[in-house]
Amino acid sequence: MKSIATYIVLVYGLLVIIGGVIGFVKAKSNASLIAGGVSGLLVLTSGFIMLSGIALGTYLALATTFILIGVFGIRLAKTKAFMPSGMLFILNDIVFIVLVLSLVL
Repeated sequence: MKSIATYIVLVYGLLVIIGGVIGFVKAKSNASLIAGGVSGLLVLTSGFIMLSGIALGTYLALATTFILIGVFGIRLAKTKAFMPSGMLFILNDIVFIVLVLSLVL
């Protein structure tokens, strides 16, 4: 389960970065670019730490994902729009659950 979680985190990190770029291109949002880049790089870094077998990577990914769940949950509550807030809220929940399961199993 740990190796599956590692690869999910790496793909998820790339998706977060790509999402930030898409937000910048579509809405000219510097905030999307910066937030997506920083959080995506943080998730990617945690994935590479996980690849080396260090548990800190999993905890770093958990913390980042937890924060993003809060960010997108608040945004979803404000906008009531599924795209992109709702989709990202669900994606973060899934990654968070996978990470918790990787620690438990």
